Amino acid sequence: MVAIVLGLALLPACSGGSDGSSDMLLTRARSDVVNAEHEALVSGSLELDLDRGCVLLSGHAVVWPAETTLTTDPPELHLPGGLTARSGDMIQGGGGWVPATPRPIEGDLDKAIACATDGGREIAVFTVLGDAMSVTARG
Repeated sequence: MVAIVLGLALLPACSGGSDGSSDMLLTRARSDVVNAEHEALVSGSLELDLDRGCVLLSGHAVVWPAETTLTTDPPELHLPGGLTARSGDMIQGGGGWVPATPRPIEGDLDKAIACATDGGREIAVFTVLGDAMSVTARG
């Protein structure tokens, strides 16, 4: 699993907006390498703390699918496939959990780990596109 993550190219997401939210996200670059996909189920509650610049999944740092964006007004996470999630919503999709150890990647992983309430021990990595994910509203 560690080798798979080393093969992922992580880049800060581009939100396409002028709200400066792109620096809050880690995303993986799109890849046509099918064998690099995890098949485990990743799920958890979205936690947005825009004051601190944190976007977490049940307290964990997250690597979101390519083309994931974040808006601040309103505070929403926009996933590929037309999915929108708000703080408290459950997000589920294929991927895996990897140790949060130093890696040769692009993006501010240190900032994401500093936000993590789990102590930064594991990172959730979504490896599916938006049509293979689901969002369940919290209420």
